[in-house]
Amino acid sequence: MAEQHDRTVILRDETKGEEQSILRARMTSDGGLELEGQDFGPSTSMVSDDGEYEYYWEVPAEHLAALREVLGVPAEGELLDVLVEHSSGPESRRLESLVSSSGLGRLSVI
Repeated sequence: MAEQHDRTVILRDETKGEEQSILRARMTSDGGLELEGQDFGPSTSMVSDDGEYEYYWEVPAEHLAALREVLGVPAEGELLDVLVEHSSGPESRRLESLVSSSGLGRLSVI
């Protein structure tokens, strides 16, 4: 099944006091996965002077099967739907941690 690269899903949108954290996922036109994060609030002062920290993880298409395996999610079905079901809310932090520790994705800071 071809992944939908024209759709974005929100995996996290949390607000705690002055802090806000958002994580979106979308399929790229070349078949990869992009996780785009934005954090707002005083805790970003370590990395940002303006109270905002933006970053994204790029997982190339050739690593998606391995990502599914690392996450323990089925090989079939739209990946974005699987991520919404298995990696939303608090589980989105686990997703980011697994992408980071597995070496399947590349982090870029905006």
